[in-house]
Amino acid sequence: MCGFIGTINGTPPKVVLEDSLNKILHRGPDNSSIISNHPNQHFGFARLSIQDLRDVANQPMQLKHITLMFNGEIYNFKKLNSELTQLGAVFKTNSDTETILWSYYFFGIDFIKKIEGMFSICIVDNKKNITYLIRDHLGQKPLFYYTDSNTLNFASSVQSLKNLIGLNQTFSISSMSHFLINGYIPAPMTIYEEIKCLEPGHFLEFDNLKFTYKQKKYWEVPREETDKPIDENQLANLFNEIINEYSISDVDIALLLSTGIDSSYLAYLLAKTNQNLSTFTLINKDKEKEFKHLKNFTDSLNLNCNVEIGGNAELNIEEILTTVIKYSSQPHSYSSLINSYFLSKKISNNFKVAISGDGGDEVFGGYSWYFLKQKNMMRNFVKNSKLDNEMIEYQKKSPLHDHFYNVYPRFLPNEINEIFDNNSMMTEEEHIKFYEAAYSKKLKGRKALQRVDLYNFCSNHVCVKVDEMSMANSLEVRLPYLDKRLIDYIFIHSDAYQNKNNSKYFLRNNLKNAGLEKFLYNKKSGFSLKLKHDKFLYLEYIRNSSLVKSGYLKNNYEKIITKKSKYINSRIWNLYILARWVEINE
Repeated sequence: MCGFIGTINGTPPKVVLEDSLNKILHRGPDNSSIISNHPNQHFGFARLSIQDLRDVANQPMQLKHITLMFNGEIYNFKKLNSELTQLGAVFKTNSDTETILWSYYFFGIDFIKKIEGMFSICIVDNKKNITYLIRDHLGQKPLFYYTDSNTLNFASSVQSLKNLIGLNQTFSISSMSHFLINGYIPAPMTIYEEIKCLEPGHFLEFDNLKFTYKQKKYWEVPREETDKPIDENQLANLFNEIINEYSISDVDIALLLSTGIDSSYLAYLLAKTNQNLSTFTLINKDKEKEFKHLKNFTDSLNLNCNVEIGGNAELNIEEILTTVIKYSSQPHSYSSLINSYFLSKKISNNFKVAISGDGGDEVFGGYSWYFLKQKNMMRNFVKNSKLDNEMIEYQKKSPLHDHFYNVYPRFLPNEINEIFDNNSMMTEEEHIKFYEAAYSKKLKGRKALQRVDLYNFCSNHVCVKVDEMSMANSLEVRLPYLDKRLIDYIFIHSDAYQNKNNSKYFLRNNLKNAGLEKFLYNKKSGFSLKLKHDKFLYLEYIRNSSLVKSGYLKNNYEKIITKKSKYINSRIWNLYILARWVEINE
């Protein structure tokens, strides 16, 4: 896990390169370096040493006419190394970085089809005069870029890239609008008009001489399943292979464990080969039953159980929130970032690598909203406000409208245009377009919505949360449930349980067969804290923020966000987070 910056056909002063790299040193505190290939090619890298801890594995790494920078992990690198050695590769390291270097040398850009992992990659080929920027299939690793008439600039964070460019960037009203309605900014958009986020499953090809570029998609979540059913033995064998590869590391690995099925199954698999495995959990102080459940479960597997007790009284939420925003490339309104940061900080005291069950709900269809079927959660309330009823009517327009507000009910599109000045142009079509792009009518049951969530909620929120909050503490977190091979298998094969009210049958059945049935039906709260919202404090902060002083908000914005609603606190919180992010990062 690392971070990098780079510029092609640019000539930033050395102090600018150093300042830009310094902004991501938390991603790689073990080694940092800046090199220049040519007078107009400059690269900076910050390394967190995981595979091959020696200096010889530091980056940027070069092979003849190729320069490589790589952030992430290639899980099948040992298998690839055997194939590459037969082709004539001579390895100087035991790192997966060199695997990428030799893979590109022999296979060109098609090497992407061979690697399994999470990554953002920069490859400069000075023989072909081409630069490639590559992002993994679901965007687990960040990669931002900026182009003008003749340069390409890129970085692992928006803050670093903004500093590298050295120009005043323009806040995007459209991106801010999507943030209020989603809780995140969807790729390829960013908070700034001029900066873009490379989309998951894509690579960018930049011509170093002609100063032109194009993007290509190299993978997507399957849009159609076959009639061939899931074979549980095949799936179990695939999962075991994935877990074995995710366990490869030259440093010790920990596990983020909740009381849910996803991480419990990971604990069961990891315990087979790692009896010294340490698990880490964050629960509220009033969850005594959960604590007992976790202790009994880890004792049954002979694992070390570390439980962090949290709540408003135990944690300085405002102090942590300031740190969370500082390390967030873009604004995110989900309070789970606070929990993720806090637990990552605890784990990083003794570990550099952890495994997490994030992504299990998207891949195995575990979210409650997959079973609602046109029943929004707000409809369970006896009394709804006028706004709540308007949201319910909005949901009736299509399954995607319904799904959107089951996931994140905050604002209606027309409300956004009443909040921002310089008309945000948030239309119903603009609101739903990212969902429509990911939706496939050819997928059966809830798989169609799972695909929507993988490309939206998971890619833009879950992956970003895990990466940025762990890397803020120099911790690498691996997500086996988001492995490309697993997603391909699940989505291509038909699932007899997809249309039943039976979430995660495969995981439950395997834990049951392992004699762990008594641990299957505990109510899960995840890594959650009960945060006390002070809406009056938030409103006062917004009133005095640069969002208001700079004229981004209309005069009646407060009237809009404080409309009577079941979600009034969350509506205010969203704008508060945006105001805080702008103040901290402006």
